Amino acid sequence: MKNKNILYLPGYYVREHHLGLALYAREAGWILDASMVHFGKIPEDWDGDGIITMSADRDDIIEMVSSEKRPVVELFNGSRLTGYPHVCIDNLAIGRMAGHYLVSQGFQDIGYFHYDPEIANASNERERSEGLRLVVEQAGRQFHQVHFQDCIQQIRQLPTPLALMAQNDLVGDWLMHRLVEAGIQVPQEVAIIGVDSDRIYNELSPVAQTVVASQLEYQGYAAAALLDRLMKGEPVPSKPIMIEPERVIERSSTSLLVSEHPELNKALAYMRDRLGEKIEISSICEHVGLSRHQLNSIFKQFSGESLSRYLLILRINRARQILAETDDKIHALAIELGFGSAAYFSTVFLQETGLSPGEFRHRAHIKTRRIER
Repeated sequence: MKNKNILYLPGYYVREHHLGLALYAREAGWILDASMVHFGKIPEDWDGDGIITMSADRDDIIEMVSSEKRPVVELFNGSRLTGYPHVCIDNLAIGRMAGHYLVSQGFQDIGYFHYDPEIANASNERERSEGLRLVVEQAGRQFHQVHFQDCIQQIRQLPTPLALMAQNDLVGDWLMHRLVEAGIQVPQEVAIIGVDSDRIYNELSPVAQTVVASQLEYQGYAAAALLDRLMKGEPVPSKPIMIEPERVIERSSTSLLVSEHPELNKALAYMRDRLGEKIEISSICEHVGLSRHQLNSIFKQFSGESLSRYLLILRINRARQILAETDDKIHALAIELGFGSAAYFSTVFLQETGLSPGEFRHRAHIKTRRIER
């Protein structure tokens, strides 16, 4: 049986997309033509079976794809290509995840840093900003918008501590350098959260950068899987397939708890040290010397969540990390985090994330799998 010949047409290069596509291509026995990555132009002599594009509104790609009769899958959010199936990053969900995290850290003033409204993926910026705003305002916090032009002057006029979300970790790195040059402390005065988890930008920034991991590798893999189904004659999905973010990877750029209550820090330390135990709310209250009502009130003011809900969020976030970074058995993980059984843990994890632990791990591990022969 002849191997399928697949054309990859990126308007600009995203290494993680390419990795996800290449992994699926290896598993499916495809020939993946990624020559445009190296030469920057559409190959003239390609005659294959299907196309995966990230058009980035490039006219040459849109013109070529629009005349195609073969199956096509688009990766670009806000594309001008209509009538084709899309596999897209859920930018609203990315903004919401960043918002929930920053609210849970106690920030009262949270904003979005707009780098450049003219860039090709400006729809990403609009949607991420909107997702962030919705969560921040729902939590009763103050939402701000900071723009590229005169950004330091704008930031100096805002209350501190301030938390800012950047469209991606490249922009977060750029902003962090400007803040450091201006003598503004990160995170003590301005905390930064980016998106995508590129090692260069978030580990080698002036301050290690917290990010929302957006699952670009899985987006590429899922696009290839969809193309495979289309080439087998399955119907085109009626709506875009949206890839939700994996988790917040916490680093030093947001390592600040904004609270005037020493009891809060004491309660947080107690909970984090005992995530593997069956913690009773009464024992936390006894440890910090406050009634349940008093401590609940502090947690509501700090994070917008009750004490018991905050403890569950800590456990789920730790579970995300373990699933993404290890091959630990689900049963062992459930016991380690105090859920008691794999069945109960799986039920709660599904309710909180929309994915089973196994599916979450599969998606997260795409980026660490090797393309084996």
